[in-house]
Amino acid sequence: MRNRVIAFFLIFGILSVNMTEVMEYVGYKINQKYIVEKFCVNKAKPQLRCEGKCYLANKIKKAIEKEQKQQEESLKSQLQIIVPNTNFSFNFYSLEEIYKPVPICIGSAQTSKFGIFHPPKANC
Repeated sequence: MRNRVIAFFLIFGILSVNMTEVMEYVGYKINQKYIVEKFCVNKAKPQLRCEGKCYLANKIKKAIEKEQKQQEESLKSQLQIIVPNTNFSFNFYSLEEIYKPVPICIGSAQTSKFGIFHPPKANC
């Protein structure tokens, strides 16, 4: 039973993150009569059949703008954490500088008196 309650709250929490429009609509439907009486802009024009939809549209628009602003602020703060305020310098090298030829000197392999192989000495 306890696991089901925890699962329900977790699912609700995950699903409710981006449900601002739905929550605004539910609040509108619950308080529709009060909204029409107090906040409706088009009360004088009953032929439009607004019924408070103008108020709902404004509320949804404000909620979306607020959510976008919060996302932008959180992204800015994340970028400030990731990118430090330091000066970067880049050094560009030509291919000749990167791939310098290695001199190869051919000599005879020498063995010491104990029979251990030694690579040839470079006479360059």
